[in-house]
Order: sequence, then structure tokens, then C-alpha cells
Amino acid sequence: MSVKNTVWNVALAFAITLLAGCGSESTDSNEGGEAPSGATCSAANEVCFNITIPADLEGQPEALLVGLYRALPPMGPPDVFPPFQVDMPELEPGQTFTAKMTVEDTGTFQAYTVLYMPNGGLAQWAPKAEIDFSNASEPFELTGEAYNHSADVVLEIAN
Repeated sequence: MSVKNTVWNVALAFAITLLAGCGSESTDSNEGGEAPSGATCSAANEVCFNITIPADLEGQPEALLVGLYRALPPMGPPDVFPPFQVDMPELEPGQTFTAKMTVEDTGTFQAYTVLYMPNGGLAQWAPKAEIDFSNASEPFELTGEAYNHSADVVLEIAN
């Protein structure tokens, strides 16, 4: 499958996922569950990631999304739903942002993180090259215990 087809498949899957959630109120901590920078998770099923915001960030991002996948590249919606998402996050260049999620699934995952910028790929739910920022973590194991990812997810310009 070509990269272009993969991007369209991911965009379609995210659009379907987004529409499925319209109109419902969610109290899940994965929606905007920002923790103080450098915070750690300690309760069962809590998952924390430190995300390094690019030093050359300019402008107000439209959204920050962290999806957990069993395999990359993404071929549909995240395997853990809902993904962590913050709309219009107030971020500073070079800042470390901690995303805190509640995840009841177990197994091996990778975190795929996207910072959507104006004129980027948010409407298609796929990072737009040379506009949005993205990166993926190394695989990690979730067991139901609190999990603190050992390395920062450093966002880079999408290509």
C-alpha cells in the first residue's frame, strides 16, 4: 500500500471516529487530560508521556493528539479509544508537555503524537507535510499498572 493510500486511510478512519463521537459528552481523562510538565502516573491504568514541543513552533496549534496503536503506520483509528486530545493547546516553543491518559487495555503499543497547525491536516486527521509536527514512540508494554514512558516524544516537522 502506498504512503498516499495509508494517509487517506488514516484520515478516513479518524473522520469516522470523530463523527461517531459527535454529540456525546465524555468525562474520560483522555480528552484534555493535561498533567503538569514532568508529572508522573501512579494509579492503575494511568499512562503518562512527556512530549517535547518544537523549539521553532510559531503560531497557535489547532490540536494535540496522542493515539495508542498496536502497529504503525496507523491504518485506522487508534487501538485505544478515545485518543488523548487537546484542542487549541497553549504551548510554548521548546516546552515539555505531559499527556496523561487512562488506558484499560493491555499489550504492546506505540504512541503516535501529532501537533496540528493552522492549514495543516486536522480536517483529514492526518499530519500535513511541512506544516504539522508528529512522531512516534518506541514500542512499550502496558500491563494495567501505572506507566511512565521513559523517553520524551520529540515532535518533528511531518514529511
